[in-house]
Amino acid sequence: MAKPPEGDNWIHEIKLDGYRAQIVINSPEDIRVFTKTGKD
Repeated sequence: MAKPPEGDNWIHEIKLDGYRAQIVINSPEDIRVFTKTGKD
């Protein structure tokens, strides 16, 4: 696959340099980043 699918129904996981994280953006003031171990 040359490029990931687009659209609001897709969630992508990008791992570039060995760090894996999940980012949740609820609003510009409410952004959380979680590591693989669940720490934020």
